[in-house]
Amino acid sequence: MGNDICSRVLQFFFWPLFALLRWLRSTTFLKQTANGADGSTIDEDQVTLFSKLSNYWWDEKGNMKGLHTYNELRIPLIIEGLLEVGQIDLPKSQSPLPLQGLKILDIGCGGGILTEALAKLGAETTGIDPSQNLIKVAKIHAEKNSKISNSITYFSETIEEHTKRYPGYYDVIVASEVLEHVNNKELFVQSFAATVKPGGSLFITTPNRTFILWFVLILLTEYISQDLPRGTHQMNMMYTPEETRYLLKKNDCSIIRTRGIAVSMFAWKWYWSQHTRMFYAVHAMRNNQ
Repeated sequence: MGNDICSRVLQFFFWPLFALLRWLRSTTFLKQTANGADGSTIDEDQVTLFSKLSNYWWDEKGNMKGLHTYNELRIPLIIEGLLEVGQIDLPKSQSPLPLQGLKILDIGCGGGILTEALAKLGAETTGIDPSQNLIKVAKIHAEKNSKISNSITYFSETIEEHTKRYPGYYDVIVASEVLEHVNNKELFVQSFAATVKPGGSLFITTPNRTFILWFVLILLTEYISQDLPRGTHQMNMMYTPEETRYLLKKNDCSIIRTRGIAVSMFAWKWYWSQHTRMFYAVHAMRNNQ
């Protein structure tokens, strides 16, 4: 008993110091794979971690509750963005099916939380994820709703694999909370951009590589409250808004808007913020060629 208490005390005091040192190192020295040296976007450790959560994906009060509540912000982000660039008009944006007629790809869809929400708004949606377990969960859950099951297609594959089969195919592509989990971000964004039609929209939401994000999302949420499994996020896998915008521009995309996002971790309530120190969203368009 005494040894166990001693171990917990040491972990409480020394782990934050160790993690802080790792964060400081990661701000300068990113993983080689994150900068595009690896030939694949897959991070096997991350795929394994999220695959283990497949049984809890649709538990709105479990580890994935943050993704469920995130739809309250992600859906308006997409609709308002498409309205801004003229992919939908005002009457349509205010209708029950504002995304009707649009082909939308959800990259890293997991068990389909965002994919289904988009389908319910009329979109012809495709979800891809390298985890076969999560794709199985997504398919089973979608089949329970006959109103949307025929408008959703799922594939267990990477974006670079999907792009080879569907180049320039989609009106809209979304990568929500995915960029921070993939290797070779240059290949990821290159494939991401090549899969949308010229004039189509791309949406990215992702955490920023900052101290406050590390403190709240990793230290508090993964190691103290344990609302998320340890290892879900790694600082050296995250990109800043400047880095993300640079890769999009490099792949012939114009930046429409960057917005800051903040979250109350204990209630998992998301809201727009004037700064991007925690999370951010980027809306871009593929230039006409």
